[in-house]
Amino acid sequence: MGSSGTKKNRKGKRPQHLAKVGTPAENAHTLHAGERDVVGNFGVHSKGWIFWVAVVIIAVIAIGGVVTLALL
Repeated sequence: MGSSGTKKNRKGKRPQHLAKVGTPAENAHTLHAGERDVVGNFGVHSKGWIFWVAVVIIAVIAIGGVVTLALL
């Protein structure tokens, strides 16, 4: 049996090298990760631009329908 330092991880990728604590690079990484986690709590993940165009179109149609019904 080899030591744990020589074992490959399951996906075959190298481990991620993180910046030292307190450096600007580490602070930016932490901030970005926190923002990504907050947005993920709302169910918004990295969707493509087609998804967001569809959301805007559906919202415009829905708002137009509500305005049309209000004017009748």
